[in-house]
Amino acid sequence: ISRTTNTTTITRITTATTTTTTTTTDQPLQTTTTTTTTTKTTITTTTTTTTTTTTTTATTATTTTTTTTTTATTTTTTTN
Repeated sequence: ISRTTNTTTITRITTATTTTTTTTTDQPLQTTTTTTTTTKTTITTTTTTTTTTTTTTATTATTTTTTTTTTATTTTTTTN
């Protein structure tokens, strides 16, 4: 029996920044400007595990190969 396991991990980081500016005038010569910046970060991690098992039967000289693939994805989003 021969068994081979390969694991691949891919991490993707996406950042989106939104800036909002609000200007308020209460009276002449009195202006207030407010700027708000929001940053949203999304981290996506995908792990793929592939296991290949090869079995050879000596009496019949038969080789059987079985491949199993498992994929797990995790997403984390933070907003500041």
